[in-house]
Amino acid sequence: MAFKTAFWFTAFLFIVSVQTVCSQSTLRGIISDRQTGRPLEMANVTLQQISEDAEPPRGTITDANGLYQFNNVTAGEYIFAVSYVGFETHVDTLNVDTWGDNIVKHVIMRVISERLQEVTISEESEDDVVPGQITIRGEDFGRAPAPAGSADLAGYIQMQPGVVAFGDRGGQMFVRGGTPSENLVLMDGTLIYQPFHIIGFFSVFPEDVVSKADFYAGGFGPEFSSRTSAVMDVRLKNGNLYNRGWSASLSPFVSDLFIESPVKEGKSSVMMSVRGSVIEESSNQFLEEQQPLRFNSQLAV
Repeated sequence: MAFKTAFWFTAFLFIVSVQTVCSQSTLRGIISDRQTGRPLEMANVTLQQISEDAEPPRGTITDANGLYQFNNVTAGEYIFAVSYVGFETHVDTLNVDTWGDNIVKHVIMRVISERLQEVTISEESEDDVVPGQITIRGEDFGRAPAPAGSADLAGYIQMQPGVVAFGDRGGQMFVRGGTPSENLVLMDGTLIYQPFHIIGFFSVFPEDVVSKADFYAGGFGPEFSSRTSAVMDVRLKNGNLYNRGWSASLSPFVSDLFIESPVKEGKSSVMMSVRGSVIEESSNQFLEEQQPLRFNSQLAV
């Protein structure tokens, strides 16, 4: 008799616990820029329940891929808000069903059309600084001198302390005395070999395709333990989700073509970059001697 009572009591507790777990949901999604499709890192996302006995508001920030996530979201009605500097705040009402589910809610942010007020920065927290890391945005490339119509990651990297490029034809980059084989180059987490072209000014990463790049000249973590000199962790941007666009340039060194277009408006896009050297064709005119320097690269995402 005692065994049966204990059995039914245990079964009752199991059913109650399962119902409690199932009544909680997971909310996740990606925050991105409507104009460029670029994921927005460090965007603020808040979730506040609407009821008399509401839980305290919950908040989180997006990661490098624009991803946010809330776990153990109970059933009810919520105010869902997303804010990011330079973009219009997104506010919406969200209903969560009784039974647990994986809820996906993506948000596309719009740039604020009016001018923002002056921002004053008093100090920088040392906790946010990673020793040896430099974060480079695509728009930063233009600060480096470029011999072609479009700027390049290779030109910007060479402006950093301890970085030197040798050889007219090698495309070799040395960081703080290390050899090129000791440098690690990643593109969206994929290992890239020989990313730098001849003459040292160009790579497979023109400014049009790069969302951001983390450059470590030393002191990087164990996730990059396969190299000992430097790490370049490059993240590509997404193609425009709403508008088609293209650009082209021609210089005595290289010709560029960049195209981006939505495939399914607001959901998917395609981006393509093609570059080719014209040094062999132009060297006769400018140097009166043909230079056997040729390279090309194609990138489609």
